[in-house]
Amino acid sequence: MCTMTWWQNAENAENFSVFFNRDDSKERSIAEPPAEFVTESGTRFLMPTDPDAGGTWMFVNERGVVVTLLNWYDKAVPYAEKASRFRSRGLLVKVLADVRDLGELENRLVEATEGAPYRPFHLFGFAPNSSPCGWRWDGESISTIQQGKTMISPPLISSSSFEKERVLRSRRDDFLALNPKTREDFVAYQTN
Repeated sequence: MCTMTWWQNAENAENFSVFFNRDDSKERSIAEPPAEFVTESGTRFLMPTDPDAGGTWMFVNERGVVVTLLNWYDKAVPYAEKASRFRSRGLLVKVLADVRDLGELENRLVEATEGAPYRPFHLFGFAPNSSPCGWRWDGESISTIQQGKTMISPPLISSSSFEKERVLRSRRDDFLALNPKTREDFVAYQTN
């Protein structure tokens, strides 16, 4: 299971924070801590690394763009019989590390997923002076995540492959306990 939340200053949209925890199968290797990397085009970025596949679930680049990815466990995969063909979703995130803004992120994401064998996921982008954006890949096409005027309010996104309903309910309840003012307008958003 993974959980992401964020905060953006209402008076100065340049200031925002993104919080993400990666909870994964005990069968996977322990993640390598964030380190600085440089894309082929020369853009510097920070990311933690999954040592099994070499990808990541989150980065921030020198332009202040942050990208996160959560698995979409419940979505049926249209070509499951070809599981050996799947590409690591974390490598997709890494390929996007040199984007300048959220518009370019969306264009590059659409390009990178066209005909690509990725398992389903939800990808979120954040940038200074921009509203957060989200996209979902169902295994065949990309669509934009939209809820009202903003992507989601309040900002809590979780996914879980283990006891999904219990885990997501627990995360939501913990979030609301820490943020009681959000209880009245809370709209549960689950990535699966």
